[in-house]
Amino acid sequence: MNYNQYNFNFYFQIFITFLLLLFFQNCAVIKAPSGGPKDTTPPYLIEINPPSGSLNYKGEKIILKFSEYMNPKSIEKGIRIFPNITVKIKHTLLILVEI
Repeated sequence: MNYNQYNFNFYFQIFITFLLLLFFQNCAVIKAPSGGPKDTTPPYLIEINPPSGSLNYKGEKIILKFSEYMNPKSIEKGIRIFPNITVKIKHTLLILVEI
């Protein structure tokens, strides 16, 4: 093998090693997901059980279905109902249960 061929192989191996190091370095980077556009539309009420306007309701729970997931902390801050009730959240459902 001549000197030029040896020199080429040596630099080629260094180049490949450098590319592999760059590749593996970028694979292990921990960063926040890019997400998407900011959600500016508030959730809206889709369904109510019992229906709105019901009188003398004797059931034990009221179910409110919203258009998107509800954050439990925002519910606690935004809704006040007396007498005290228990609030349960299941994805888009808000279940109000008498204590």
